[in-house]
Parts: sequence; structure tokens; C-alpha cells
Amino acid sequence: MQAKPLRLPRFILLLLPAAGTLLSPLTWGQIGQDTPTQSSGRRGEQFPTPIGAPLRPVKTSRFTEAWRAPLDAPLAGALLGSSRQIVATLDNGAVVALSPQDGSVLWKREVGSQPAGGSVFLGPGIAQAASDGRVTGWNLTGEPMWTADLKEPISRPPTGSLEELYIPLASSKLVSLGTDGKERWRAELQATPSTPPAACRGFVALGTTGGTVEAFTRGTGKPLWVAKTGSEVVSPLLCHRGAIYFGTADSRLWALKYSGRKMWRFPAGARCGVRPFAREGRVYYPSFDNYLYSLKANSGHLILRVRLSHRLSDDVLVGRDRIYLSPYTSARLTTLSLPDLILAGEYRLELEGDWFTTTPIRIAESLYVGYGRYDGRILALRETLEEPEAKSP
Repeated sequence: MQAKPLRLPRFILLLLPAAGTLLSPLTWGQIGQDTPTQSSGRRGEQFPTPIGAPLRPVKTSRFTEAWRAPLDAPLAGALLGSSRQIVATLDNGAVVALSPQDGSVLWKREVGSQPAGGSVFLGPGIAQAASDGRVTGWNLTGEPMWTADLKEPISRPPTGSLEELYIPLASSKLVSLGTDGKERWRAELQATPSTPPAACRGFVALGTTGGTVEAFTRGTGKPLWVAKTGSEVVSPLLCHRGAIYFGTADSRLWALKYSGRKMWRFPAGARCGVRPFAREGRVYYPSFDNYLYSLKANSGHLILRVRLSHRLSDDVLVGRDRIYLSPYTSARLTTLSLPDLILAGEYRLELEGDWFTTTPIRIAESLYVGYGRYDGRILALRETLEEPEAKSP
């Protein structure tokens, strides 16, 4: 089957080669700056004139398969990785740790009910939550350390830190557990949580279905502030250099100061339901309208936006000079350079009708990504970077 082209605005269209291979050495023109065409922004909202993006030489990412590991069921959340192991949570309630070197199973544990997202690091160990309110802690070798029962359903995946595990409950509460599994504090929210908690510097924040972002002091749960957006918060929050970035259900991109004060709001073509990311004074929003938006982080002015061939509904792995993303149902892992979002390489799955199901994680020079809608698997890819070919005189 012939691969579909990666579509970029006003850009050279390239037909990609067969599955599992990479583009031949790339030749690039200036990436197009594309301004949204809709004009129905709210009062005070305007589409800024895009700023020209400089063209930089781009190293090509080339991927070779290292191993594939079959799992007993599809993945239920993000992979958790370290130099020692890759932890995968399955929707049948199992948690499996694999070797990054060859994919062999290091240990396996059972949660006992439907997981609430993937495992997270908590202090010196790992924590896994179940949707029914039970939380289990293991050490890094998979030995049980503690269990806790919050006796209420968990609405969104928890967030771990060195000191606390932050758990959003369907009853409009935010709970903190310590590294020993004991409850430290419990805070009331104005509405049901709609995002995982974000552990910012000195406080924890999360969005709600009622159109609020609410912040609490880490360690005590003391309420700090509530910011109202007027629409459900639909993307996880990004805390970056004194600001919080996120998307709302009315297709707006937001930035708040750490005080909760509004910085700016930008109208996108569709909702941005995954976590934004930031680099070099820019903030990037993957959107359900197939565009990846690049805005000035301090002002919200549009720098550029790039259109991909599939809608963007999964988080992005951010590297030093490039990002890795797997657009929904595309069965392709795409690499774009930073900060200018120039295509730097691609890997395609060979399986007809299958696609990647987790955001990639990186350990050293290898990427690990889950795939398989019905029978979960993990694919390990080694990446090599190649210098761009010199232009002929």
C-alpha cells in the first residue's frame, strides 16, 4: 500500500516510502506560515500576524527496530521508563516491567481492577491507581510496599512526585498520598476534575469540567486560587517558567501566570486536548484540527502552525532539538525539528489497520512506544541522527 504524504501548509509534499523505512536524504524549502481562516473569535481575540520562521539545517532521524514484546492485553496508559526498566500497565489490570535491552519480562503484578492510567514514579518507588479508588505502591523491583483504598472512584490518572501522589476523584476532590501510601490531605474542588494534576513549583493545579483551574499548596493542600475559563479544561496543564498553559473545550488556548492571573487566550481551529509543550520562548499546542500551533509563550502571538495528515490527540515526546509524535490512527511515528517544526524523519508500522497507542518514551538512544488495539505490544527503536546533505553549488 502506498503511504500517504505528510501535508504541510505551502510546503513541498513528499511521498513517504514503504512501511518501516525512512525518507531518503531530505531537501527542504521554507516552511509555510499559515494563519487560521476562522474569524469568529470572542471579543478582544484576534489572530496575530505570524512571524517568519528561520530555516535551520535539520539532522535526519533514522530508526531501526531493536525488539518487539507481545503483551497479554492492550495498554491502559502511558509507559513509564528508566534505564533499568520499562513499566507497562494493561487494561486487564496487570502491570509488567520489561528490560529496555531486549524486552524480556523482569516482573509482573496484578492491580485487580481497571487501571486509572499508567504507573507513575512516587519517591523511591512506583505507584499504580485503579479506577475504583485503590492505589498500590511497589519498589523498583516490583516488591509491594503499601496499598491504600480511597473508597471513591478516581476520575483521571494521578501525578507522582518525590514527596506526594496527587489523585483526582470523581467526587470533585483532590487527594494527596505520601510515599508511604498514607493520606496527607484532601481538598474540595468546584467541579469534577477534567485533567490530571500538574505538580508546579510550590503548588499543584488541575482543570475541571466546570471551566476552572484550581491551585493548592503542595504538602498541605491549602487552596491558593481559582481561575475561571468559561469552558471545560480539556488538556493536561503545562507548568513552564512561571506560567500555566492548557486548552479548553471552546477551542481556546490559554496561558495563566502562576498567580492564576490570565496572560492571554488564543482561538484555535479545534480543541487542543493533549498536553502543550514549550521550548526556546515558544509554546506548542497539538490540536484536533490536525494542526500543531507554535505561539510566543509570553504573548500568545502565532509564530506558525503545521498541518499533519491525522488529528493530534496524543501527547508528544520532546527531545533536545526535535519532537516525536504518533498522530491518531496513523500507524506512523513522526519526528519534527525544534523550534521550526520541519519534518526530520518517520517510521511506519507494517500491520494493516493497527496503530501506535502510547506516547513514545526515550531511554538513551532508543525510543519505546506501545501499539496494538486488540493485543498490546511494545516496539523498541534505535535512533541515529545523520547530518543533512550539503547543497550542491
